[in-house]
Amino acid sequence: MIERFYYYHLIAITETIKSSQDYHFPKTVYTLVFFTNRLSPVPGCNILVHDTEVKKLDDNEIVDDKFFPLKHRLFYIFTKDPEADTRMPAERKEWVQAIHETLKGWVYLHQFQTPEIKTLFERLKTEDTSPELHTKMMDERLEKDRVREEKHLAHIETARRVLRRATMLSDSDISEISQLSILDVQNLREEMTRRSEI
Repeated sequence: MIERFYYYHLIAITETIKSSQDYHFPKTVYTLVFFTNRLSPVPGCNILVHDTEVKKLDDNEIVDDKFFPLKHRLFYIFTKDPEADTRMPAERKEWVQAIHETLKGWVYLHQFQTPEIKTLFERLKTEDTSPELHTKMMDERLEKDRVREEKHLAHIETARRVLRRATMLSDSDISEISQLSILDVQNLREEMTRRSEI
C-alpha cells in the first residue's frame, strides 16, 4: 500500500517537466502522506523520508549531485500515536499532535506553543470550520475515495471477465462495456497475456 504513494510522488515529479524537449525539473517536489489510522512500521519514528538518489551499481556509492541537484522527497507521516516518536524534535512532534487532535474532533489550543499552529486553528475558526466539521469533511472524502476505488476494481474485474471470454473484442468495445479507459484496458490485456490468463 505504501508503495502506491511512491508512484504518486513520481507522477508529481514528472508532471513538473515542461515538454519532451526539456526534461529539466523546474522545482523540488515534496510529497506528504499522512497515515492517521496506522502506526509507523519503524518503532520510535513517526516520520519516514524517502529521498531520490542515484547510486552506483557496483559499490552503492551515491552519484554526484549534478544528476539530481534537486532532492525530491517523499514523507510518510504517522499521526496515530504522536508520543510514539521518541527522537522527534518538540516542534515537529507538536505538528503531528495537532493533526492527530483535529482528527479526534476537538482541539485544546492552550497545549500548543508553535505560533503557526495557533494561526492555522484561528483561521479555521474564522472560516467557520470547526474541527468536527473538518473531520467530517475528511471522512466524507475518504469514503468517496473508497467508493471510487471499489468501483474501479469492479470495472477491472468486468474487463477481466470479458477478456477471458471474448479476446477478439477490441479495446474500445471492452472499454465501453467495463467503463475503463482504453489505456487501462490495453494495460490489463498486456498483463493478462503476460500471465497467460488469456
